[in-house]
Amino acid sequence: MSPEYSNGGIFSIKSDVFSFGVLLLEIVSGKKNRIYYKYKEDLNLLELAWTLCKEGQTLNLLDESLSSSCLAPQVLRFIQIGLLCVQDKAYDRPTMSDVFLMLSNESSFIKDAKRPRFCNGSSDTSTLGQAYFTNNVVTLTKLDGR
Repeated sequence: MSPEYSNGGIFSIKSDVFSFGVLLLEIVSGKKNRIYYKYKEDLNLLELAWTLCKEGQTLNLLDESLSSSCLAPQVLRFIQIGLLCVQDKAYDRPTMSDVFLMLSNESSFIKDAKRPRFCNGSSDTSTLGQAYFTNNVVTLTKLDGR
């Protein structure tokens, strides 16, 4: 779910791009975004992809079952496209037609991605305000039959 939708209910054509980027990273890595993975600290998939990319170890994200059937340049390109799609601001993300062009044309230019929203320290959560956060209270109702 894109940050603008999860934080404010705002949906745009770039919301689907964010979801596609997460899906692309999940396919390449064989990992789920909702789970935290131990690296130097506990990281979700977006944090892990970003960290490995910035450390020059991007190929460590690749699922072992895919390593024998993939070409390293293609994997690096797919991860870079995935990171472009999950950028914090919707206007920084490419359109789906741009994503399609980048995926289908290996000579197309791919710019550097900015840090994803869900990486530690990537955004100031104090600016989100308390209206976006709720306390979830669970109640149980016991039903007795007659």
